[in-house]
Amino acid sequence: IRDNSRNEIMLVLSKVRNFKKRQTIRQTWGAKTLMLKYKMRIVFIMGVVEDSVTVQRVHSESNRYGDIVMEEFQDSYRNLTYKAIAGLKWISSYCLDVTYVIKSDDDILIDMHALMETMNSKEVKKYGTRRLIMCNQWLKMKVIRDKKSKWYVPKEEFDKEYFPPYCSGSLFIMSLDVVFAMYDMSLNTKFFWVDDFYITGLLAEKLNLEHKRLNDNYMLNARAAVEKFDKDEKRELKFFHVHKLTDIFRMWKRLRSEKNRSCDNCFTWVPPR
Repeated sequence: IRDNSRNEIMLVLSKVRNFKKRQTIRQTWGAKTLMLKYKMRIVFIMGVVEDSVTVQRVHSESNRYGDIVMEEFQDSYRNLTYKAIAGLKWISSYCLDVTYVIKSDDDILIDMHALMETMNSKEVKKYGTRRLIMCNQWLKMKVIRDKKSKWYVPKEEFDKEYFPPYCSGSLFIMSLDVVFAMYDMSLNTKFFWVDDFYITGLLAEKLNLEHKRLNDNYMLNARAAVEKFDKDEKRELKFFHVHKLTDIFRMWKRLRSEKNRSCDNCFTWVPPR
């Protein structure tokens, strides 16, 4: 889908069966009115499942909203790296005129207005529009060796005790040239199932990219996110990991009401060129 009227792409990795999560996003921070106002497009990336009824539901959803991309790999936790690469591939094939790509997951609440303020800030504009990746950067993340953990990594797969620096996959922002370079590099880089590290750590390291830290903007502890949101009077947090859809709706409603944030009052983002 080539759409030259959009300046940015919001790439959301989603499980095939997460129909309600995708609909929640469309009704909150990914609403069509907001996407049009900010000259953005939202796209949900997913794999396939064997359940034909579920696949048919997704096709119907795609026909209705036009925002689904399905790639031919089994949609599973261990295949998240394939899902992330599918997003890079799709952008590289169809989105040649965007400035930034914002990658997120379907369980993240984004304060879109605050995100746009960040993108409009002097600091971000100073970074420019090339070789840029901004995120919540993880440092000295220990490799899990507990065989009972879903994140267990045997030494045969990764022999170091700590991962090199990489980004939380909850949300990170890349300039378009980084997306192109990462996809090309992935074609010649051995698969590793920890997707956040593979994309923003391994590929970024090979490309000699330096992460720009936005760590103060994130609340990724889902149990504490709602409480932190309610106490964050200065609205310093912009990205929240939230489990309950009812919480997302409530939090989004409050975000909009606090600053009279109807779309008629939203500023238009003019990205640097």
